[in-house]
Amino acid sequence: MQHISSDPTEIRAEIDDLLALIARSPTRRPAAQPRLHRLLTALKAAGAPVPLDLLALDQKLVDEAVEDMFDNLPV
Repeated sequence: MQHISSDPTEIRAEIDDLLALIARSPTRRPAAQPRLHRLLTALKAAGAPVPLDLLALDQKLVDEAVEDMFDNLPV
């Protein structure tokens, strides 16, 4: 696990990098969710506002992961 800075500017830069990675490689969306969640938690802990669109993306990625789990269950 990578260390997450406590500097909101650095955290935001990491979030931007992660968003760029997701945009370049949509198949990495599920794997990116835990990292995004940790970064958003660190941003909040640093006292910076957490943008609602990023919270929504985090929740969407969680929902996609849950949906994928059910799609892969045998019937």
